[in-house]
Amino acid sequence: VNFATAVLQTVVAAVPTKKLYVVSALLIAQGSVTVTWQSDATAKSGPLALTNERGFTAAGSVIGPVLVTGTGEALKLNMSAAIQVSGWVTTFSA
Repeated sequence: VNFATAVLQTVVAAVPTKKLYVVSALLIAQGSVTVTWQSDATAKSGPLALTNERGFTAAGSVIGPVLVTGTGEALKLNMSAAIQVSGWVTTFSA
């Protein structure tokens, strides 16, 4: 994850006929920004308020993922402001 624009960012591209399963994620912001995880246009989290040098982390497992996208949909991150957000996400498709 390496974004700094206030738009809907594609984190992991869609895989046709498959769902994306997020098993872990870490986000760190360089300022105040609200982010929302999405499956294409559908929100998969509530708004997460990140502040300077603070972030968000989530850990699940293969049998208990943090979130799941819709079939054939991309994992996206909606950002409220043009603030640098960095991190990583671990996914698999099935």
